[in-house]
Parts: sequence; C-alpha cells; structure tokens
Amino acid sequence: MRTWPIILGLAACGSHASKLDSVEGGTDALWDLAPDGTEVGIVASPKAIRLVLDGVTAAQKLFATPDFAPMKPTANALIGALLGTPDSTPAAAGLSADKGFAMFITSDGVLGVMPVGDRDKFMATKHGTRGSGSDSDTLNGNTCKPIRELYVCATTEKLFDRLGKASLRGKAAALAGGAGDVEIYAPQLPLFGGGPGDLALTFALSPGAITARGMWTGKPAGSLGAMTGIVAPKPMIANAAGFVAADLSKLVGGLPPIPIAGGVTFDALAGSLAGPISAVIPAGTVDIQVTAPLKDIAPARTALEHCKDLGQFLDLADQQPANACRFKMQSASVLELEAWVDEAGKALRLGAHRDAPSAGAVLALTPIGEELAHGDWTAVFWGRGTMVNLTGITPITADVPPAGAAALHAISLVNELGVGIKVDDKGVRLRGVVRTVWANPPDVIAKVLAIPGADILHGKSTEPAKAIAAGASGSPFAADFTAGQGGLMVPAAALGIASAIIVPAIDSLLGNGGGDDTMPPMPTPADDPTP
Repeated sequence: MRTWPIILGLAACGSHASKLDSVEGGTDALWDLAPDGTEVGIVASPKAIRLVLDGVTAAQKLFATPDFAPMKPTANALIGALLGTPDSTPAAAGLSADKGFAMFITSDGVLGVMPVGDRDKFMATKHGTRGSGSDSDTLNGNTCKPIRELYVCATTEKLFDRLGKASLRGKAAALAGGAGDVEIYAPQLPLFGGGPGDLALTFALSPGAITARGMWTGKPAGSLGAMTGIVAPKPMIANAAGFVAADLSKLVGGLPPIPIAGGVTFDALAGSLAGPISAVIPAGTVDIQVTAPLKDIAPARTALEHCKDLGQFLDLADQQPANACRFKMQSASVLELEAWVDEAGKALRLGAHRDAPSAGAVLALTPIGEELAHGDWTAVFWGRGTMVNLTGITPITADVPPAGAAALHAISLVNELGVGIKVDDKGVRLRGVVRTVWANPPDVIAKVLAIPGADILHGKSTEPAKAIAAGASGSPFAADFTAGQGGLMVPAAALGIASAIIVPAIDSLLGNGGGDDTMPPMPTPADDPTP
C-alpha cells in the first residue's frame, strides 16, 4: 500500500453527472466521488469548510493580540499556506464556504475536490497557471479544472476517469459508529505495529467544539496489544469535574529494580499494584483523588514510611502528616497532594487531604462526559473547567517569559477534553471531545480572551472570570467556572505534551516558520503503471 502525506490536498473530478450534481448534499455525496483503488479517503462537508474558514478568521484576530505574539510566526506560516498570505481572507484566496472538500489517495496518484469559489483568485493565490475558458489549469504539476459546480484536480489525467467508481458511501460512518462533518476511511491500513485493518474516523463539528468517533479493525501489537480485553474501572462521577480510569496490569512488568525508598524498588512497587487505577477530581476543587488497589500493601507502606527518601523524586512539603507523604506539584501553579496506604481498602491513595476529602460542587457531567464515564473502555479520561479559575491553587509569583504566558493562555481556551479507547478482539475503538471557549456566546468569548496569560499565572484571573460567569449564567463557561481548574489538570498535561511535540514539528515542516505561500508539489509515484 502506498500513501503520501499532503498538507493541502489537490483534488480530483470525474465523469458521473448525477454524482457531481449531488455533491452539495454532504459527506455521503462526497464519498460517491471516490475512485476505485482508494487507499485513504478524506471528505469534509460544506458545514465543516464554513467552520474551518471561520476558525481561520478567528485565529488571525487571536494571533494579532500581544499575548499570542510568540506563536504568530507559526500561525502566519499555517494561514499563509492556506490563504496565500497571513492577512488574506478566504474569499480573497478564492475559497468558498459553501462547498465541500474531498481527497482520495490511490496507488496511482491523488484525486480530490477543492472548495473553490473563484477560480481566478485561487490560481493567483497558489501561483498556478490559469487555463483559458474551460481548459485545464496547472498547479504544481497537477491538472485542475472546473466540472459543473466542482473545481477538481488530479496528479495524472487518467485519474479523472476513475472518479466515482468506488463504493464508499456510508462506510466511515457505519464503522466508526456515527457520521461526521469530516470523515476519514482507509481500508486495510496497518497501524500500532500490527496487521492491516479498516480505519474509520468521523468528526462532528460545531462552533468551538469537535467530537470524534473512530474504529480500526486490526489487531495491535506492543503495549496497546497487551491491553486487549482489559476493562478500566468505572470512576465515581458524582459532582466530578474530571476523571481518569485505566487498568495497567499488563504494562507494569519489566520495570527496573531502581531503589525508591526504604529498600523498596520500582519493580517491587509496580508488582504490588492490582492493576486498575482511577482518579476523580470533584467540581470546584483541585483535590485529585487517586485510588490504586494493591495486591500487597507492604511495598507501598514501607516506601511511604521513608518519605524523606522520596525527596529524590518528589518536591516534599515542609510539614509532613503522620502515616502519609505530602508533596508539591508545580507547573503553572503550586498544588499539594499526599499519598497514603488505605489498609482497610487495600489500596494506595492520593488526595489533597487524607482525612477530609472534598465532596465538590453540584455539577452535572456533559453528555459526552456521561458517555465516557459509563462506557466499557480500556482507558479513559475526561475533564471540564477553566484554567482562569485558580480557586484552591497557590499561584506562582515569579515572572515568566512571554512564551510561557502565551502557552498557558492557549491552554486556558480549552474547556473540555476527553478520550476513551477500547481494545478488544474487534480492534481499537475511539471516542473523544474537544470543546473551547468559542462554544460560548460572542460577548463571553471576547471577555475571556481579554484575560492575559500573566494574570492566569499570577492568580489575578479568578475574579474577572467569576464576573463573566455570573453575567452569563446559562453559558457553558458558567458551568466550566463552577468546575474550576482541577478537572482540566490531566487534559492540560496531555495538551501540553502534545503541543511540545506537534508545534515544533509543524514549524520544522514549514521551514521554521517561513512564509512559503505555494502549495507543495504533489508527488507522482515512480512505479505508476504505464497504460
């Protein structure tokens, strides 16, 4: 199987009039355009294109603010690659918010449909060669031309004849478990170190939010394969702003015998774990309540009895409670937790206060939070809230570089993040959600965006955020403020790790933020069959 990564797809067209005329109908009509031999197909409905182009406009405004200046070079490179220049508009670039997009990758090249509303502007933006009348255009060595209401491109002329000869309508939605505004389907794709399987991903878009469904029918190898058939414990979700649940029984073996404390080693402590681990963060608190059942309490109890030895791994608190070990967690803010052994429950426990666990504010889970909480997942996490509410957290006092403030400000714009993954004999199933501040009314969005990252770091954002929530009691942000910052701690850590890896990779791919405003040439496979 051959596939090629493409930043912006050049697309394809075909000769089936009924299918071409129905493309405005949505993803099903777009899948009807797939050529035979499609290895990877990606379609996006007109609704998805509208939301994406609206998002580009919102990003241009966001990165023009002082707080996001450190991120502006990378943002400019991405926007410039799409619109020609960082300050252009979708309309000026010839793009239409009323047309869908499709790209189909085959072993012989690529076909697709571009959301082009103005052919002249699009070709000028991409520095292509405009054909006269209905003649074909040339763009980076690819052939493009209007066919009825579509603007289509192909890497080779012969691919135009294959448009619409596959039967992919509904396949992505059926396999993933639900339709989306953006859908991806790839038959017999090898992933996760295992054999090939069919892959389907569907993304439902709404202003400020994305929910995802996915399924891959292969059998994974390695650590993921070792999790096959394992079911995570159900978290206690009453008044929860966030939770995590996983069974690590298949992954704790093979750790090195490095001393931890009191003669206990990493492998001995890992071997004492029963497997299932869960954590719940009550709404309005930063009390991360972790429960890890133990097969043998002795290793954990011994290690905690020698709390001072754990100082080589943890930032210990100045005041230590009896029969527990209290330590600090510091990133954007300072948080203290303590660890102890629940001998009656035969579990290792973590929490803000052993003897006075927080009950949390009354807060219902979002619909997808409920779905993730009650599903039979191999591993799952979910959280909602807002980083601008620092109730219960000691803010840092030191100055931070502009990049640090910008990063925290960016993370604070995410209000809900969750992922559930299930690995069984049918394959790997995925469910996910990302919701941002843009899911709120415009006045709420503007007020939240105006809170500087430095104020979040130094604890000055809570009061203005409280006023915003009080003035918009029915908005998602109001419930997120009630949830507090605690529910987002695990998702924020995941987002931070992803940002540290993904953003530099994108920057490098684009030439360290360079402003090359042309689309990369689409490769032509060296082993194309000769007709």
